Amino acid sequence: MNGRSGAEGLWTQIATCPPGSASYSDTSALSGSTVSYRVRAVSFSGAAFSGATIPMELETPLATPTGLRLGGSTSGIALDWADASVAIGYNVYRGTTSNFEANGDSRITTNLRDSQLMDNDVPSPGLYYYKIKGIWDGHEGPAAIASANSSIVPAV
Repeated sequence: MNGRSGAEGLWTQIATCPPGSASYSDTSALSGSTVSYRVRAVSFSGAAFSGATIPMELETPLATPTGLRLGGSTSGIALDWADASVAIGYNVYRGTTSNFEANGDSRITTNLRDSQLMDNDVPSPGLYYYKIKGIWDGHEGPAAIASANSSIVPAV
């Protein structure tokens, strides 16, 4: 079996399957990438016969960040969470109601590479809700949601 990344990559032998096998699992393929596979039959004498080329889009769903903890203080709200599988970054959103919409208006940071953030830009003392979404290849996963009180007094 041969494989290549994308539609134009070079073919590389990635596996030799035993006679009669009807499946193969490529555990090295990255989620979200496009990989093409070419299956070729080989006779006992070693002669190869062309087979079908099968392009596949590989996708592993982004997990929800877990363990989201918030802590309010006079300097802002500290956020900390466990990494979500597959995520290469995080978008963080803040709202004043539990059902706020996570969009460009509520986003406070984008493509954060760390799993913690100190929100020093809280507009006024009060209760704030946060949504953390893992991102990969331009896609967002499901949100972790939590709330915290801030006693921050904004500078005048």
